[in-house]
Amino acid sequence: MERLREKEKAGEVFVIRPSQKLNIKRMEKNPEKMQAAYELGMRDAGSALDGLREYLCGSPAAEKIKTDY
Repeated sequence: MERLREKEKAGEVFVIRPSQKLNIKRMEKNPEKMQAAYELGMRDAGSALDGLREYLCGSPAAEKIKTDY
């Protein structure tokens, strides 16, 4: 996790994290808990879209994509 944080701080990766603690187990079988985790993930991903677009547009990979077309 520390390596990921370092890469994020250096601008090498864009990380989307849950905004709240997930109260589910690795092998969760409770459909309500799984649905709640899914919905949280969808909200968090939606909230991160502007930042992701900004990250992608400023990345070296984005420059390559722009020139490939």
